[in-house]
Amino acid sequence: MANDVGRPGGVQQPANGPIFSKQVVRHHAKVFLLFHLLFQNIQDSDFLFITILDENDNRPVFTRTSYKAEITENSAAGSTVIVLNGPVLAEDKDIGPNAVVKYRLLGPRVDLFTVNSDTGVILVRQGAKLNREAFQDPRVELILVGEDIGGLNSTVPLTITILDQNDNPPVFSPSSFSVRLPENSPTGVVVTQLSATDADSGSNAWLVYRLESSALDRFVVDPLSGAVLVGNTTLDREERASYHLVVMATDRGTPPLSGTATLTVILDDVNDSRPRFMQPVTVISVNESTPPGVVVATLTAEDPDLNPRLEYYIISVEAKDDRDKPVVGLQDSFGIDLHTGAVFVRNRLNREFVTTFEIIVSVHDNASEVIDKSSSVPNARLSINVLDVNDNAPRFRPFGVTNFTEKILEGAQPGTTLLSVSAVDPDKGPNGQISYQLLHLPRGEYVRLEDTSTGKIVANQTVDFEKVQWLNFTIRAQDQGSPPMSSELPVYLQIVDVNDNNPVFLQPSYQKPVYENVDLGTTIVRVTATDADSGLFAVIEYSLVDGEGKFGIRSSTGETYILSPLDRETKDHYTLTAVARDNPGGSPNNRRESSVQVLVTVLDVNDYRPRFTNRVYNTSVFENKPSGTSVITVTAIDLDEGENAAIIYSILGPNV
Repeated sequence: MANDVGRPGGVQQPANGPIFSKQVVRHHAKVFLLFHLLFQNIQDSDFLFITILDENDNRPVFTRTSYKAEITENSAAGSTVIVLNGPVLAEDKDIGPNAVVKYRLLGPRVDLFTVNSDTGVILVRQGAKLNREAFQDPRVELILVGEDIGGLNSTVPLTITILDQNDNPPVFSPSSFSVRLPENSPTGVVVTQLSATDADSGSNAWLVYRLESSALDRFVVDPLSGAVLVGNTTLDREERASYHLVVMATDRGTPPLSGTATLTVILDDVNDSRPRFMQPVTVISVNESTPPGVVVATLTAEDPDLNPRLEYYIISVEAKDDRDKPVVGLQDSFGIDLHTGAVFVRNRLNREFVTTFEIIVSVHDNASEVIDKSSSVPNARLSINVLDVNDNAPRFRPFGVTNFTEKILEGAQPGTTLLSVSAVDPDKGPNGQISYQLLHLPRGEYVRLEDTSTGKIVANQTVDFEKVQWLNFTIRAQDQGSPPMSSELPVYLQIVDVNDNNPVFLQPSYQKPVYENVDLGTTIVRVTATDADSGLFAVIEYSLVDGEGKFGIRSSTGETYILSPLDRETKDHYTLTAVARDNPGGSPNNRRESSVQVLVTVLDVNDYRPRFTNRVYNTSVFENKPSGTSVITVTAIDLDEGENAAIIYSILGPNV
């Protein structure tokens, strides 16, 4: 029809060109109306209906010269891509089927996206995985083709930006590493610079660092740079040699993701620690017989620093005896190994002179980098108790004595202390504990020890001087050591007589007849007593208790003599008591006596005339009495006795 319009012999076209064009006429109704109006103006005519048929001579034209789209990574297959300046639309000025536009995509990554051929909606292709981090450039450049049925087409660029999704945690590389740091590093020193990466972008890749654990305020981390710094606490390798820190990097996505790394900080040693003894106070016991050179103790010090060079020194030695008094001059009793701290005996020990040693030992670190901390504080104290060895025998006191001699009064009762001896043993403990024993005892078991632990010798039974004058035996002092040691000394006990015996008369009594006319001074009897004691205790002095003035006794001989005349007719017998006393001149309390009866019978001497009982006798008699008749009886008495008292009567006178 276009070719008909303006053709010669046809309808005259206006000067400025054809009145109609296919680009204007789109519908039959419009064409009909326009022609109707046109021809009405030209001439009168009938209606002529002209149908203009479309020819596919127009390409589809996109409404935009390019399209910008975006979609979040990891979107599922079939997800719609958002066209920022869309929708996607291509218009074809043709009509009918010629105006139907089909869409398709071209480009290297059509494996990721597809387009709805009818609607132009961009979709994620089935099986596609949108991982923004897999693209060097997250923008996918595609060609969007709009094509009509006749194959006419046009293209526009389509840029799909894959938007980041926070699907990647921060990553440290390596995830575990270590650094070395000198101990005592000051606050703020950078330990190391940590850096994590996040494959995401934008805020999803903006990282904040922090310490997750094990920092103990020793370390801090700069939240933005990731620099690990020394904190406000001193780093002491001797307290802790290493730290295992967990550093966390967190992105700012929603929700945020985190990644961690393990940082091991190893502290390098600085020799700044003071050496110290593992056991500041040590108490040991050492036998006094320990020979020089023997190690008795090892004082071990430790230095937490690495590779210390420790040296040991004895600072002082204090020796004390049993009374806790200092003993001077023993500084060199012990020595110490410079490198090991082994304490050894340098000079021989003697427990009898010194009981304890107090040794002060110092240790010095020659590798110390801090002079003020090179020596131990406190120093070690080694207390050594010197143990006794049984190397001393007991010694009797007084020292140098060769025997014990003692005078013992006889008569001591059982249990009476006779002698106390003592021995000392300078050894200690059982070695110095002394027991006593009596050896070679005389017969009679006169003595015994009151207790074997003391040297007290007591009477076992009464000692009688009259039976024994000396008790000689041996006393032994023996310690409890193993083997035991002992000493022996002789003991001489001289028994001293005690006036413990009464004089004893040779006869239980004495009887002596004596004529009454005996001369004065005549010894009539001698009493004799003996005394078993000795000395003055055996000297006897005699006396009479009741001589009645008639008898006397010679004190030294016991001779009893006539002191004054006897008269049998006055008293014909005397019972005298003779007393024998010993210890003449001694104290009355220390004189013993005995007595004996002396019966003196006075014998008659015819020294008395008969005497009539009456001086005059008168009688009467009857006459013529026969011869022989008793006229009177006269009685005469003669104080003599026996024949001397026999009286013969006779009558004298003229009338006889």
